[in-house]
Amino acid sequence: MKKINYLMVITFSIVFTSCIDWDYFGLSSNGEIVTFELEQQSGTSEIDSLNRLILVPLDTIVDRTSLAPTKIVTSNLATIKPGVGESQNFLDTVNYVVTAENGEQTVWKVAIKEAENQVPFSDFTTWFEEESGNSSYFLPGNSLESSPWRSGDKGAAEVNIPTYPRTLIPLPSAENAEYAKLETKEPIKGILAAGSLFVGNIQGSGFTDVQIDFGYPFTSKPVSFSVSIQYLPQSYQKDGQTIMDQKDVYVLLQVREDGKRYRLGTAWLPRSSDELSEWTEITVPLVFGQSDSFESYMQPSPSKEELPEVGYYSETNVRPTHIIIVFASSAEGADLVSGGVGSILKIKDFKLNY
Repeated sequence: MKKINYLMVITFSIVFTSCIDWDYFGLSSNGEIVTFELEQQSGTSEIDSLNRLILVPLDTIVDRTSLAPTKIVTSNLATIKPGVGESQNFLDTVNYVVTAENGEQTVWKVAIKEAENQVPFSDFTTWFEEESGNSSYFLPGNSLESSPWRSGDKGAAEVNIPTYPRTLIPLPSAENAEYAKLETKEPIKGILAAGSLFVGNIQGSGFTDVQIDFGYPFTSKPVSFSVSIQYLPQSYQKDGQTIMDQKDVYVLLQVREDGKRYRLGTAWLPRSSDELSEWTEITVPLVFGQSDSFESYMQPSPSKEELPEVGYYSETNVRPTHIIIVFASSAEGADLVSGGVGSILKIKDFKLNY
């Protein structure tokens, strides 16, 4: 009897189920994109389901004119066009259409998000010591080959002057560095040693036979930079006047083509002799193109010996080829005489913002 009852239940279930259409509960209207991955992307895609927007992080050196998704996951039983492996031009936003099971279509927008590239070792927590003894100096990074950072100490140390004072040191120590200290030191042979740190290269050696080539290859386009600083300025005499020293902190973006250098973006903290005894975080916006707010020393000029620029680049919606970052404890110290001995600039937590 139990066996008969069991068979009757199974038969009833089959008959009842066969009377229900496969779409009895309705076709799904879900048109979500759960996963979207693009070839050569440099991070995890950000999916905004509310606004149907996907941001894909991509390094600026990647050619965006022909890129294809490597993986797309949609809602169950939904389809998408264009599909995986179909190349698109991502110089502009690309539309993807998701068709749900019930036929409803949803348009998703996929755009490239600027990869938030930073200049190597710009947090100033990793340092190395080059040379040894009286000729040694410190720089951020692991070696001269891998670090884009340089300072005036490099050129001076190479002439092996026993009394040369280091103007750039990591603190509290090179092994456990938290920040960089730049200090303007006593003149040696009548030449002032101002504290400096910048990206670029130094050719030559000594105090006067040195040529600085500012700049580091860089194609990202930040909107500002942030850094925490302390500044303790000292006064100095020049042309019979007492002058209070000023710090210099700036970031420039350049376009270099046909052997010429053009200014694309400017983020220059106005020079100031204000004392900052506590750590103070500053954020300076990058201004693309010319601005009436720029002081004369901020303007590009081909006559600047250390930083020659033809002028401003004709367009602002292009990408840079190089970035320049400069810190100095004495803003006018490049002339080798203008600066207050003992002026100290401390810097940490430098970051480019996107």
